Amino acid sequence: MAIIRIPKIDVDYVVVEGTDTESLKKGPGHYTDTAYPWQDTGRVGIAGHRTTYLAPFWSLNELRPGDRIVLATEYGIFNYRVARTVVTPPTGILPTGDSVLRQTVDPSLVLTTCNPRFSASTRLVVIADRVD
Repeated sequence: MAIIRIPKIDVDYVVVEGTDTESLKKGPGHYTDTAYPWQDTGRVGIAGHRTTYLAPFWSLNELRPGDRIVLATEYGIFNYRVARTVVTPPTGILPTGDSVLRQTVDPSLVLTTCNPRFSASTRLVVIADRVD
């Protein structure tokens, strides 16, 4: 689906389609019911493991507002800037009651992973906005 690059934490992985166990064994996975990077609206959702199956999101907790995330696809290169990080229950429901995967009017990106490392008690979520 794409190649995800996060320079700050040395992430450079192929993003596969799907977030089931078999898909995530291959690397970070695109939530199939979320937008694609080349769309003008919507939120792209990508999940990845922190401690198993290549551990692509091992250092996701180190991202801060302003950090760059790049999704390279056959339709172009799409740049995002981290807006914020949050920790949610495993359901991915924010304190506002919205899902982290809720679609947006403006193009955006959300990365999800288990939190803390070696546990699945909560989810670490990075929310980013697409920039030109």
